[in-house]
Amino acid sequence: KKPIGLGTPALLRMLDTCDAIREEDAATAERMGFMARLLIQTTLPHRDPGAQEVWVRRNGDFTLQITPGRTVATGTADSRRLGIPFGTYPRLIMTFLTTEAVRTRSPEIYLGRSFAEFMRRLGLQVAGGPIRRLKDQMLRLIFANIDWAYSNGNTEMGHGLRPIESRHTFWDTAQPERTSLFPSSLTLNLRLHEEILRASIPLDMRVVRELALQRTTMGMDIYPWLSWRQHRLLRSATSRPRAPRCPRGRRAWQHQRLVVGYGHGASVPCRVHNWRRGHFERNAR
Repeated sequence: KKPIGLGTPALLRMLDTCDAIREEDAATAERMGFMARLLIQTTLPHRDPGAQEVWVRRNGDFTLQITPGRTVATGTADSRRLGIPFGTYPRLIMTFLTTEAVRTRSPEIYLGRSFAEFMRRLGLQVAGGPIRRLKDQMLRLIFANIDWAYSNGNTEMGHGLRPIESRHTFWDTAQPERTSLFPSSLTLNLRLHEEILRASIPLDMRVVRELALQRTTMGMDIYPWLSWRQHRLLRSATSRPRAPRCPRGRRAWQHQRLVVGYGHGASVPCRVHNWRRGHFERNAR
């Protein structure tokens, strides 16, 4: 991805977003969002895993495993493999679904009466490229089977689920502005919904959408991770008289590389200073 040039619309938009964030916090601006803690501790693929039958991501005691789903073509008995969700759009979709679940306290999430309305709610431009990518990644996410596991000594926990329990979509992606008679909606898996209500991390949706527009999956992982770390530190600081211990220096970069770095050199042995340098190069664009 090319760096943002001086005076470009993308840079001006980013500066406007920064000014808005400085002037008003997310709660005051009514732009508060949330992300499920599970998807911060173990992140989705950054790049297309291709024909992999199973995709596994490990972070310490936590393991995330994704198996691609299949869908049956309309009017036939043939099914096709959808692939594993990856990149910007699944992250944006899950942030939107988590935010709406926290806001409404309901597992059923309203999407809109047209595909264009849904895209605007996500903060995306209604155009050919984004329409195709969003449709593809939504199907991958809806039909994917996801397993989370935790293992520490003799303690083992885990559950497998489809994030989306059911869907009712009445829109036509070929005519995205066309309004349907009925609203489209998705219903979250009840276990996932309970986990969202129990443990979600607050975010500023202005930051999330700006990162999504820049198509920086690394930024979309690092920002929730930093928010999660800050949340833990603040909670520890109020519950204990002494300052909480946390990774510093080299240990902090090692931790971040393991959590959000899959697909950017973290899955193979590499020097931490190379990861740190790459982090600044990728996110100072």
